[in-house]
Amino acid sequence: MPTTASTAQKTSSRRRKGSSSRRDDDAPLIPILARKVREVEAKSQRGKLGPTNRVKFQVIAFLVREERARVKADGEIADGARAELLKRLDGVATILAKTAARDTSLIQLLEVDQATSPVARRMRRDWLLESGAELPEDEL
Repeated sequence: MPTTASTAQKTSSRRRKGSSSRRDDDAPLIPILARKVREVEAKSQRGKLGPTNRVKFQVIAFLVREERARVKADGEIADGARAELLKRLDGVATILAKTAARDTSLIQLLEVDQATSPVARRMRRDWLLESGAELPEDEL
């Protein structure tokens, strides 16, 4: 039975989806961070960021730091998968850096000792829950 273009396309699509979801199993937070950083980048290209997007920028930066440390410390992730995850996190960090270069007032939000607002904590919690992460009782 000959394969049609649509059948081949569906099979190809399934294969891509499978490898992508397998890749995201080790770090389900990365696609969320990638989507959010693109939103912030798009807003910054249109002008100065408002308060909500500034908070998003800060939360993305903190979560990238946390996720990077987690990926590096996780002994269960294979070296190849770890390298891929770190590369993806570097991509998010690169977009953050380009955005901060466009609006230099964002740089102060990247400081480790920068206090986080209740809105930032809630945003962080929501994104972690969206990624399927289990949070301690005090963070819920």
